[in-house]
Formats: sequence, structure tokens, C-alpha cells
Amino acid sequence: MGQSNSKSPRWLQAAGALLVLVLVYFGQRYGLLDSKPTPGDPGSPGATRPTEPESPPRSTRTPPAPAPLPAPAPSNPKPTLPEAPKPTLRDGGIPKLFADGKSDVWVEADGTVEKLLADDIDGSRHQKFIARIGRDLTVLFAHNIDVAPRVPLQPGDVIAFRGEYIWKEKGGTIHWTHKSNDPRKRGGWIKFLSKTYE
Repeated sequence: MGQSNSKSPRWLQAAGALLVLVLVYFGQRYGLLDSKPTPGDPGSPGATRPTEPESPPRSTRTPPAPAPLPAPAPSNPKPTLPEAPKPTLRDGGIPKLFADGKSDVWVEADGTVEKLLADDIDGSRHQKFIARIGRDLTVLFAHNIDVAPRVPLQPGDVIAFRGEYIWKEKGGTIHWTHKSNDPRKRGGWIKFLSKTYE
């Protein structure tokens, strides 16, 4: 019998050595082999991990509510109009007629009704009321409602009028506040709320 060759081929030896190196490499890499941990290695048992700074404790107090925002200014404010001046009432010279004691004078003026009186039904019916003329004088009105329509007045109403002034001690009387039946004599009227009563 021939003698067997105890020597392995060289390539087989090189392959075996390479396999050993590969196994050692992967064993160390994946922790399959017991290798000594290096100090400072984060995975080693003796390694100290860096401490993270502690966050400050949270406050349990409720923060104050924010102050309310001011209301926005209106984008288109309405302009304020000045009050219309009150119309000046004409006294028609009646206070002077009273002061001078003059009578039977035709006048045109304005007045403010102060008091309503009962109708005078003795003879021709007359609507009677007292009105203030100017600042200090009050006069009696005798408005013939058999000739002219009744004027729907209340205290505080303002009238314009034309009539005949008769002097009297308490201030005087205005009459003939209606159309005249005598063509030679001009009549009178009372104007109230844009309507003429004559």
C-alpha cells in the first residue's frame, strides 16, 4: 500500500485560519465572546453615565388671567348734531300795549297755551283758554266756534294767531280770531300744527 499524505493542502489551512479570524471578529463585535470591557464604555457595568440636568419643579400656582382687551372703537361713529335752537316766539308788541293801556289794536303774535277754560255758551259760543305772550304776560283768548272750527289744544301747545287785542287789568283779551263777516274788516285766525283755524 502506498503511504498517505499527512500534510493538508495550503489553501485549506489558509481557509481555516481565515474562518477563525472571522469568528473572532464577529464574536467580539456582537458580544459572543467574553471580552474585557473597556472603562468608560457606555455598555460596561462600571461605566458612569453622564447625568442629565434636573428640570426645575413645576409651579402649582395658576397664572393670572390676562387683562381684557379694550373694546375696539366704532369704525364709523355717528356725528353728534347740535340741538336746533328753539324758535323765538313773537310777542307782537302786546306787552307794550298792555303797559300803555292801549286797546282795540289788531295784533299778530305767538303764544304758549297755559290753561284751558270752559266754553262760553252765553250768546255765540267761544272756546276760551289762557296763553302766555312774551315772558311775563298772560292773556285770555275768546275764539268764536260758531264761526271758526275749535282748535284741539293742550297746555304747552304753541300757537300763532291774529286777532284784536282788548286791554284788561289782568292782561287783556284776544278775540276776532276768525274770518270777518264784514268785508271792510280783515279777520283773524289761529295757526296750530301747520293748520289754520279761521
